[in-house]
Amino acid sequence: TVPGSGATKGRTDQGSSLARLGELVERQDTIAVKRENRTYYTDSNRITVINPVTGAAQPLKVTYVAAGATGIGTVESPSGNFPTALSSAATGDVVYVQGNPTLTAATVAGFRVPAGVQLLSTGPVQTVNTVELGAVKLPGSGSGLFPVLTVPATTGTGAGIVTLSSNSTLSGFDVKVPTTSTQFTANSVTPTNLDARGIVGSSISNVTVANNIVSGARREAINLSEATGNITINNNTIRDSGVNSGENAIRVLNSTGRVNLGIANNTITNNNGILASLSGTATGSATIANNTINTTRTGISLRVSENANLTSTTTGNTINGTSTSTEGVVFGAFGNGQGTTTISNNQINNIRGRGVAVEVSDTAKPQVTISGNTITGSRTNGINVLASGNADTRVTVSGNTINNTTGVGVEVDASEAARLRFRLTNNTISNSGSLGVSVFASDTSNISVNADNNTLTNNNTVTGTQSPATPSPFDIAADPASFGTKPTVCVRLNNNRGSGNTVADYSLYNGNSATGGAIFQVENGVFATNTGRITLQAFNGTDLVPATVTPTAIGSATISTGSGFTPVANGFCPN
Repeated sequence: TVPGSGATKGRTDQGSSLARLGELVERQDTIAVKRENRTYYTDSNRITVINPVTGAAQPLKVTYVAAGATGIGTVESPSGNFPTALSSAATGDVVYVQGNPTLTAATVAGFRVPAGVQLLSTGPVQTVNTVELGAVKLPGSGSGLFPVLTVPATTGTGAGIVTLSSNSTLSGFDVKVPTTSTQFTANSVTPTNLDARGIVGSSISNVTVANNIVSGARREAINLSEATGNITINNNTIRDSGVNSGENAIRVLNSTGRVNLGIANNTITNNNGILASLSGTATGSATIANNTINTTRTGISLRVSENANLTSTTTGNTINGTSTSTEGVVFGAFGNGQGTTTISNNQINNIRGRGVAVEVSDTAKPQVTISGNTITGSRTNGINVLASGNADTRVTVSGNTINNTTGVGVEVDASEAARLRFRLTNNTISNSGSLGVSVFASDTSNISVNADNNTLTNNNTVTGTQSPATPSPFDIAADPASFGTKPTVCVRLNNNRGSGNTVADYSLYNGNSATGGAIFQVENGVFATNTGRITLQAFNGTDLVPATVTPTAIGSATISTGSGFTPVANGFCPN
């Protein structure tokens, strides 16, 4: 019989491993594997279960650990010495902890999971891979009991409770940084480990952190640096961590090598959220999906800098702001950072700063898509795009619903010598306290705006002085404030719908229309496809022309030479 399976055929009266070698063994859904070279499965003949990691040289080995036990680590005779079981495990081994004991490391250095070892508990459902039978469920797993891993309550040094090695797995544990109180709260309790982290790893590859609980870390709950290969961080619950100096709940920093990073289905509460950053010559991909984050600062942050290259997808996440939150999702590209980023189908609520932010500078050349997100109640911007330096980037904002932003629904700024191709399509922007859409170009920047099929309703409820004096909910401006720089702007407005907005629905403003000043090009022929009212105004170095603007039905508006705007043919503006 197989322990935990309920099978009884051929059962003997002896429980020893030797007696069981003579039993009739049936194939079952769950198995018990032990630190002995022996036979476990049969269909018609006995076969040895081989570890796919180590191959034929080593059968799969599992050491069972249970509090108070005195055995040798088999299922019938578990070990009670967790530190020894863990430190003596070899590549390909599994250390399997039963129940929910509290396991305290001897020092603040915590526990180290050796290279190639899986440290598992019976809390979640656990499977092991075998050559013969594929993935097989371990007996007793799925109990919901999570052993506690912790360290002595003395001053920490920035170490983790658990340190990972290459090709290791940590799954099913409650990782606790000790505090001066049983219940840790970020605002009222000072932990004794002022610098401690939860789970750490440096210069490692191919690790999995799954189905754990991490709490009380003053710095990161999970912190990996120079982590390459396949890095999986899934189904963890993180709370009350990263509050020492705004550190992240999950942080991955690489400057070399290639990483394939997956961070999915985690729940993060009362934390600065997730940071993935590549710099130096690092390359890789990151998928950040279906996480629930109640953030105290930034929900999800992605960065690529120096000569790094990152392909990332941030999708299906729910990010809820607090009174101190600054961004829902922010992507930054600096130096000569390259790559492609997609931010899609996220739900972002009540961020006090920006719902989604893109910041590109220096000579970075990323391609960014922001699509299908629902952004509600942001205080500063629903979506904010900033391009500066000599950056050259294309940003597409499509299919988003942006509602009840206190400031600007979508704000885009190009400055210095940046080149930005901005496409705005099929978005619904409503109830913004300020502008629905604002595009500013200054210095010698070059920006192309292709806006198609957007709906703007009930925006720009701000009162008081504004510059220009009567901006619309959809405002595109060249050199809007400094009256002296020479940006280039090209605009296509096609089939957009504006209604219920204060003043006009669209406005174009050239702040330096003097000879040799800003270049402001407009695709004239598609105006008639839009609905709503438009204003056009230019400053020629001396006067505003016209001095007073009167909103005009956009379908009948035209661009004339000498107005501060240059008509161009349909399809002229790059996208």
